[in-house]
Amino acid sequence: MPDTIRTILPTIADGTTSIEGAFLSAGRGLSQGLSAFRSLTDSLAALGDDIDRGGTAAASHQLDRLSRMLRGVAERLPADGTLLRDLLDGNRGMRRKFDDLVGDMRMMVVVSRSARLEAVVSDEQRASLEEFSRTIDHQIGDAQRRIDACVSQHGGATTLLERSAREHLAFDDAYRDKLVGLAAEFDQALDAMASRRDAGLAFTAEAAARARGIAQAAGLALVSLQVGDNTRQRLEHVTFALERADGLDAGAGGGEDEPDAAATADLLCRVAEAQLRDTVDTFDGEASRILDTFAMLGREAATLATEGRATYGNDGGGTASFVSEFRARFAAAMGIVAACSANRLAVERATGALRSMLAPLDETLTTLVTTSEDLVIVAMNVGLKAARLGSDGRGLVTVAGELKRLASQISLDAVALLDAFRGVRGTSDAFGSRTGEDAAAASLEGEAEAILDALASADTRIVAVLGTIDRIGRDFDATVGDAIGAFEAVAANTGALSDAVDSIGSVRAPATRDGAALAAAAEAVDGLLLPIYSMARERDVQSALLDRIAPRRGASAPQGAAAEAGPANGAAIRLDAGRERAAGSGARPPAMSGAGAAFAAAGRDGSARKLAPAADDWEEF
Repeated sequence: MPDTIRTILPTIADGTTSIEGAFLSAGRGLSQGLSAFRSLTDSLAALGDDIDRGGTAAASHQLDRLSRMLRGVAERLPADGTLLRDLLDGNRGMRRKFDDLVGDMRMMVVVSRSARLEAVVSDEQRASLEEFSRTIDHQIGDAQRRIDACVSQHGGATTLLERSAREHLAFDDAYRDKLVGLAAEFDQALDAMASRRDAGLAFTAEAAARARGIAQAAGLALVSLQVGDNTRQRLEHVTFALERADGLDAGAGGGEDEPDAAATADLLCRVAEAQLRDTVDTFDGEASRILDTFAMLGREAATLATEGRATYGNDGGGTASFVSEFRARFAAAMGIVAACSANRLAVERATGALRSMLAPLDETLTTLVTTSEDLVIVAMNVGLKAARLGSDGRGLVTVAGELKRLASQISLDAVALLDAFRGVRGTSDAFGSRTGEDAAAASLEGEAEAILDALASADTRIVAVLGTIDRIGRDFDATVGDAIGAFEAVAANTGALSDAVDSIGSVRAPATRDGAALAAAAEAVDGLLLPIYSMARERDVQSALLDRIAPRRGASAPQGAAAEAGPANGAAIRLDAGRERAAGSGARPPAMSGAGAAFAAAGRDGSARKLAPAADDWEEF
């Protein structure tokens, strides 16, 4: 038996070392993974908040504004074209009325001079007619000068209007369909962004929950790795039992106490066999669960990265965020906005020039209407006075009648021109009434850089989170691979441990002994092993085995207390001295000694062997 035990002990030692290394490596990997996934959970929460209320949400709002503005511009283009045509038509009508008015005013000046010539026939009428003529020259002449200035400006404004109409028509042809198409594209993009935003929110919530689940699973796996330390302890205890058995065998010299030593050694081997078998079975089950946990964690981490790419990646599956797809579209849209502003500016220049020309015309025409009405009354009075002159005043009556007619016509022309002017002004003002929309467009254009910065910032955060997910996935995949490799190596060692169980069982069959001898041997085994056990499972395994082998033995030796085994077949086995030496020196194994015992020397070389800490020392674990 000693040779067999000495062959088994290195196998157990190798298994202990392998298990300890595998669990230590797995523990480090899980600890790092736990920290990484906790950090990822925080990053995902921040990303979800940004998607919900941050730069992406702001970009969606601005994109909606831009879409509505472009669609409004596209819808206004035909109306603006109609306004320009109406303005040109009204302007041409004004020009005709200008010509009529100016012609009548010139004719009235000519007729007023004729009135002065006719006035020479009557000294009585000369003064009033000369005053009347001067009034015509002054008031009509002054109005004529202002109207002539308006006519001159009107020509320039008309040229601007005609050019604006041509440019607007060209702009309409070039941009209306593009505006409508771009607005529709932005509507679709907005729907896509909303859909991706919803998907992003769902993903971040699910990914955060998944990351928390992974972190919790990693934490539980860390706790389950305690089985590695438990296994190491139990293997050390098995080693101690086998070393005690080997020492007893080596110390047995064939005396009368040899049966008791042999019985104790045999029971130690049987206990070691049972403990090793239970340890291997327990470890295999726990290791299988741990490997399943590692595989699950690896799958979850890979799924997390895949879902992140599917949600945030572009159509090419690259690292760019989905929000970056809209940056070029936004820039193109702002180019359209600039073109719209340029087109509107050209129209505004033309209508502005027209309004500048028309501004003083209102007062001039209003005054001219009043003056013409006064001239009609004056001409009527002159005609009445001339009629009293008889044949001498016949020519003057004719001139006065013509003056009255011209004054009335000038008044009508002025009223018609005033109506035309007000219509043109109203049409012109329609181009300047959208200052709120123009301000909104200017505001949106001014916010373009801020929007792009917000999109870039959101893109950077999303790319950073995706990079973190990828990095954690790669690192954790490597951790899982290392752990699986280590556990596969451990599996090979547990196979050797299973062989060791069979080897222990085949060392020798226990000899037939009486109950007293078996009871004494069982008491000795309890005294040796119970004080070093740190797990209830070990005590249960040993108790079940010894109760079956030595059912009539007394109560087990008290754990952690000095005990003295009763004599069996005339032999006394004392255990307390060895435990006292272990406690006093701090050495791990209790040694057994006893005066008159056949196995007084515990080790093969007469020295105490080392084993696992005593029960009290396990509290720190």
